[in-house]
Amino acid sequence: PGGKAMFVEKGRLRFDIGWAGTTTAETRVADGKWHHVAVAASMLDGIQHLQCFVDGRLAGGSNPNFGGADESQLPVRIGFCNENFPLGQSGFIGDLDDVRWYEYALSAEQIAKLASQRQE
Repeated sequence: PGGKAMFVEKGRLRFDIGWAGTTTAETRVADGKWHHVAVAASMLDGIQHLQCFVDGRLAGGSNPNFGGADESQLPVRIGFCNENFPLGQSGFIGDLDDVRWYEYALSAEQIAKLASQRQE
C-alpha cells in the first residue's frame, strides 16, 4: 500500500499509487522519441491531486486517496515494480536520463520550464 510506480502502458505514461489510485496521460510516449515526463502529487483545498505531464504540458490527472500510508520502508525502483505488475510487461525497455525527486509538487510552470530546457 502506498507504493508508487511510473510506467508505460499501452504507449502512455501511467502513475500508480498502490491501493490508492492511478492516473494515465493521454499523450503517447512510446513513439521512439525522447519525452520529458513528470508527475506531481499535491493537496489543494483538502483535495489530493495527481497530475501527469508530457513534454511540459498537462496530459492527465486524477484525485486518488494517496495519504496516510507509511512510505518510509518502501523501495525506490526505476523501470521495474514486480513480476506481475504492470501486467503484460513488468520491466522498462528504453532509456532514462536525468531522474529527479522533489519534496514538493512542482507547478505546471516549473515543469514546463524543465521540459523546455531539456529540448534546448
